[in-house]
Amino acid sequence: MTQLDDYLQHYFLPAPAYAAHCGIDQSMLRTLLAEGLIPAPSYIVDSTGRVHSKVFGSMEAAGSKAGEFFRPEYQGWVKFVLDTGAGQTSHLRQAQIKAAFCQQLSAELQRLHQTLWRLSDCFDVQDQRIESGMQQRCSQIWNAFQNGTFGICVACPDSIAQLALKEVLQEKMNSLIRDTAWDQLTHQQLSTLLATMERYEQVTMPFSPLDYPLSSRYHLVDALKPQVTERLRQMAHAD
Repeated sequence: MTQLDDYLQHYFLPAPAYAAHCGIDQSMLRTLLAEGLIPAPSYIVDSTGRVHSKVFGSMEAAGSKAGEFFRPEYQGWVKFVLDTGAGQTSHLRQAQIKAAFCQQLSAELQRLHQTLWRLSDCFDVQDQRIESGMQQRCSQIWNAFQNGTFGICVACPDSIAQLALKEVLQEKMNSLIRDTAWDQLTHQQLSTLLATMERYEQVTMPFSPLDYPLSSRYHLVDALKPQVTERLRQMAHAD
């Protein structure tokens, strides 16, 4: 068994087990996937020994067990889909489900804009909502939800609130890290960055051994957190 097999066995279910876990047969699973109503498998391991994901593309995974792998936490979403829009065409049903998703998501984004980080594409300087920006952001997150992205990177991928939080925390860290040189960060800025990193750690998934070196978790937290904590220690010592 490879390291990837161990990881997938711990956090994911292969398609047959996932369908059973969600209380549906594999035919229904294929229908829901084809209609874009539930998240696609986060990982696909093919018979040639390669693993594929929307986030990290295609990588060598020699010896790993072939299959499609889903997060079991999506069970509740599958139930919601089955209970919504029965009898409608797939197009109308997807529109209804997407609208419900985006309505909750936009409320979460507004809350995070007010409490965590300014979303300048969604709100103007008077904090009035910019509909075009909000719609674009919601569509992007919906697309990532559909293609299985959040199953890779969010600890609770079935929670719209957690998806929004992960996105905004990542945006906040990127901005704090990008916009200020390390030697110019104030104690308050460093403390804010460290708190954001720690919150991001709580929200995100442990990444697979293949993905981890490429992940946001590595580049935005694990590779930088020691520098932040050391700089804060130096500042405290200087005081």
